Order: sequence, then structure tokens, then C-alpha cells
Amino acid sequence: MLDWKRFFSSLINKVSFRKKEDLVKLQPGGDEVIRNSSGIYRRFSAPNKKAAIEFLEKQEVKSNLTFIVVETPEGTVAKDVYGIFGQ
Repeated sequence: MLDWKRFFSSLINKVSFRKKEDLVKLQPGGDEVIRNSSGIYRRFSAPNKKAAIEFLEKQEVKSNLTFIVVETPEGTVAKDVYGIFGQ
């Protein structure tokens, strides 16, 4: 029989809890893909550049002229197929 207490304890030790204010959020209208002659963009906002960079490090961009953009009070950071820029 599964020891649920031990199971959940092991999960809790593996999960990192973050403050709600540290989370990256989808910009209003960001759930729509923005397409124009210079590329395809998906916009997000973050409370700071550190949170934005951590978010972008987990994202995968597979095609040219596709960008994930995160706006912060400290400036904008983005990622394309070549990596993160605007740091």
C-alpha cells in the first residue's frame, strides 16, 4: 500500500514555492499571437528582469522570426531561436 504521507512529503521537497508577485503573467491580449512583417510575438509581463529571464529560460522557440517578449519595469527582455536578449 502507498504511504501517502511520505509520497506528498517527497513532492513538497521537490517543489519550489514562489511569491505570487514574482510570477510572469500574460499581457492583456497576449493570448493572441501578434503577427506582422517582422515576426510573430507573444507578450508577457513580469515584476522584474530576474523573473523574466527565469521564465524565458524555460521557454522553447523553434522557428525564426518568432519571439517571446516579457515587459518589466526595468526594460523588455525577449527570446528567439538564438537565445535571450535585452538582459
